Amino acid sequence: MSLLSLPPVPPELKTVTPFLQRAEELKTKDPVIAYWCAYYAAQAGISHKLKDNAARMFLLHLLETLEKMKADIGQNDVIDDESVSSAYVENFALRVFAAADGEDRKGNATRCAVF
Repeated sequence: MSLLSLPPVPPELKTVTPFLQRAEELKTKDPVIAYWCAYYAAQAGISHKLKDNAARMFLLHLLETLEKMKADIGQNDVIDDESVSSAYVENFALRVFAAADGEDRKGNATRCAVF
């Protein structure tokens, strides 16, 4: 399965895969959060300062995908304004946490992490 219609993730960038998976999951339900997940994956990948040509080409494709996602979303403060985008992402995280907390309190949690 291709994530965001990108080529396969090179081994050097496997650490960004979870963020691309979330972006893929959310691309129709919440394109803004999908954009920010992919954006974070790009930032993390770029920070690796890779020399491998395949990894660099993957990042180039990812950056092109980000530009397309941004164009599809259109002019929007949740993309263009840092304080608005931070609030949007935080609100999303709080909703996800509240939903998970509600499931746990009802006794419907399906997994238990032991630390």
